[in-house]
Amino acid sequence: MNQEFYDDFSVRYDLWTSSDTYTLELINFYTDYFSKIKQKQTLVELGIGTGNIALEILKNTSHSIIGIDNAKEMLKQCHLKSKARGLDISLTLLEEDITNLQLEELAHYIYLPYRTLCHFVSLDAKQKLFEIIFKNLEVGGSFLFDCDKPNLERMKVIHNKPQLIYTKDEVSIYQLSKFNFDSQSIHVSVIDANRKKESANVHKYDFSWIEPEQMQSLLKEVGFSVVNVYGDTKKSLLEKDSLRQIYEVIKA
Repeated sequence: MNQEFYDDFSVRYDLWTSSDTYTLELINFYTDYFSKIKQKQTLVELGIGTGNIALEILKNTSHSIIGIDNAKEMLKQCHLKSKARGLDISLTLLEEDITNLQLEELAHYIYLPYRTLCHFVSLDAKQKLFEIIFKNLEVGGSFLFDCDKPNLERMKVIHNKPQLIYTKDEVSIYQLSKFNFDSQSIHVSVIDANRKKESANVHKYDFSWIEPEQMQSLLKEVGFSVVNVYGDTKKSLLEKDSLRQIYEVIKA
């Protein structure tokens, strides 16, 4: 799941995502969702990264979290942040590939935030991930996840054109995306430029998108029952012009 990219880019990751308004929206969405569950639970976050969402949940609830990621350097950042905020006692970090997920106990809540699903590029890879998550949920357990709803016109506009994502002091971060419309895949290059040193490092990863109809077909094939599907973090209905797809499904 693009482990090399995240290990190499871990120090800059929070800068890269800080300019994306969706980051704050998702932090609020998942925190609000789990805040409404009053009985203390052990939540499982897949692809926890540097912990931006998990740490806010821990700060605002009595839950504990098992955070799983295969990028060691991202987990190091997460650990440092959790310890600095006194939240590490409620957080267990596991360096594992989520495609090999085998929890010691079946979970009642698993969530996969911040478009992480789309690191699994093919539909087959996405379905296999859903199957693994299904196996690790107890009957009646909930799986919550999000990704973008594809905007093909927007993709055509930004195809192979660098977009400035972050700039402050001597650091500028650009993102260049090349879209393959046949395979629904994206080759992404993140350019980390230091203007003072007149140098730049390029970090690459593969990504994808999925149509709502394809998503719901995969979920049904695996055996999930859809409880809610939203078009944004405000829980609006998924519509043709929605920018996001957010799903709450259960293992019936």
